[in-house]
Amino acid sequence: MNKIINNFWRKNKWFLIPYYWWKWYSLSFVEEVVMNEDYKGYIAGRVEVWTQWSKYDVDELRFLTNKHRGYYELREKYELKDLSWFELRKFKKEIKQFYEKKY
Repeated sequence: MNKIINNFWRKNKWFLIPYYWWKWYSLSFVEEVVMNEDYKGYIAGRVEVWTQWSKYDVDELRFLTNKHRGYYELREKYELKDLSWFELRKFKKEIKQFYEKKY
């Protein structure tokens, strides 16, 4: 039962506590090397979401895409930007299009 409660809290604390709505979140894109030959030409990495009140990152969003132009446009738009909680939710929806699974 504790695992269920902890998982719910981890996923929903940002919505349940209005205090977080008025804080600012900074984004940092980190590209990583793709060693797998099946993903040749793909861009992979993570977006680190940082707060100004904590020395630790709050979230990490992973991506894997071969949509180079769209990814670089998104990166230019958001790299090192400070976002509100509401803008962060919008960004998370936008970056989901750059996650692909290839089997």
